[in-house]
Amino acid sequence: ERRCERGGKNIEAGHRSPAETMPKAPFTSDTYWPQWRRLRSLQHTAEGRCVVGKRAMWAAVVLCAWLPAIAGAQPNLDDGRRSFEVCAGCHGFLAEGNELVNAPRLAGLPSWYLERQMHDFVSGARGAAGDERGQRMAVMARAALGERELQDLLAYLATLPGKSAEPTLKGDAASGAPHYAVCAACHGQKAEGNEALGAPALASLDDWYLVRQLRLYAQGLRGYRADDTFGQQMRAMAGTLTDPAAQRDVAAYVRSLAH
Repeated sequence: ERRCERGGKNIEAGHRSPAETMPKAPFTSDTYWPQWRRLRSLQHTAEGRCVVGKRAMWAAVVLCAWLPAIAGAQPNLDDGRRSFEVCAGCHGFLAEGNELVNAPRLAGLPSWYLERQMHDFVSGARGAAGDERGQRMAVMARAALGERELQDLLAYLATLPGKSAEPTLKGDAASGAPHYAVCAACHGQKAEGNEALGAPALASLDDWYLVRQLRLYAQGLRGYRADDTFGQQMRAMAGTLTDPAAQRDVAAYVRSLAH
């Protein structure tokens, strides 16, 4: 036996309520209005109020379950811009980077790659002891953003123009081309990147930043954790390019691909 809490009426097992015996006709104007009138009449009975109330409750549950997904479908660019104001102190107001504070260019980098790097800083996969600049960024990443704020920030960064960086190092692009042939397997012939392989575009990055990252990989200060699959792959490749002149040559060749 079950009891309708609001109506106080016992309903014997096996007995079907009037709402449960409503005809299952196709949803047409001929069937909708009679059923709607009958449902309205049920609201004047204790049992009817119970049935309608339960249906309203389940509708509210479903709506509440969907609201976060609906609200999260579109990132908030205004919130992303406000979050970026903190980052702009080092990375520049157009995310163009700043060599003086060793802050790389962010504009033009794909969102999936930036998101992965932020997670790496938060988890400790980047910012090892000995990487002072990486440690500073790790502190910022852990303190600054939640996941929703990060998505807003990434959406805002995607709206900024990704201009080509000017060369700052002296390197021989022609000498760097043979070395880059190995890199092209993941990063692409034009350094355009490959999301499926987890390889970011390189053509928009500053040459000084490229060289610095090659050195960090070669020194074991990036790609040092076993669960950082992409970092470990890159560390192995960078281990074959430890000569400073060759690193500058590769960076010069990558910069030539941006023009």
